[in-house]
Amino acid sequence: MRQRHVKIAERNGMIDGMGRHMLRRVVEGPTLPFVAAPMLHCHHGIRAERKEHPVEPLPITTDTPLQSPLPAWVYPILNPTLKFVLRSPLHILLSSSALILIFVGRKSGTRYHVVVVYHDVGGNLYTFSNTSWSKNFIGGAPVALRLHGTFVRATARVVDDMALIGRVIQRMAHERGEQLVTSMGLIGSGPDGITRLQMPQSSRLVEFTLER
Repeated sequence: MRQRHVKIAERNGMIDGMGRHMLRRVVEGPTLPFVAAPMLHCHHGIRAERKEHPVEPLPITTDTPLQSPLPAWVYPILNPTLKFVLRSPLHILLSSSALILIFVGRKSGTRYHVVVVYHDVGGNLYTFSNTSWSKNFIGGAPVALRLHGTFVRATARVVDDMALIGRVIQRMAHERGEQLVTSMGLIGSGPDGITRLQMPQSSRLVEFTLER
C-alpha cells in the first residue's frame, strides 16, 4: 500500500531525484526510529533482533552525546521531502511515526516548522533531541502539531523525571530494537557487564500532551 502511494507521487511529478530515493528508503524500510536530530528529527534505521538482558531501571547521565542514525548531510535533503509528504494526502505513509512541530522561539520570536519522529506512550508523544530548539520547552510551552494530516494543539515540555525517561527508552527498545537504541547512546553496557539505560549529554526528552 505505501509503495503504491510513492509510485503515484513519482508519476505525478510530486517527488524526484534524491527526494525519491530517500522517501523510498523511509517507506520501504522498517518503522522509523525514534530520535530528533538537528533540523530533521526523522531517520531511517534497521530493526534489530530483540534480546533479553538485565537492565537497570533508571538511566544514568553519560558524557557521550546523542547519536543520529544517519549522516548529517542527509538531513537538509530529506527534511523538505518529509515536510512535503506530511502536508499532503501522502502523509499516511509517515504519520504513524512522524509529525511537524510548529512553535515560536522563546527568545527570537521566530516561527519554526520542524519534522519530528515521535513515539506514543500512554497517549502522550515523546521524542529525544540534542538540538537547541528543545530548550524552548523547559518548563512547558504551547505548540501546534500537524499530526495525521490535521492540526492539533499541544503542550510541549522537557521531561526531567528519570523514571519516565527510563520507561520511554525501554518502550522504544522493545518496539524499535535494542541495537538501534544502543547505537543512539540510550543503552550501554558497563565494565561489570550490566546493561544500563543512559541519558546522553545535552540531550532532552520532550513530551507532547495533546489537548483533548
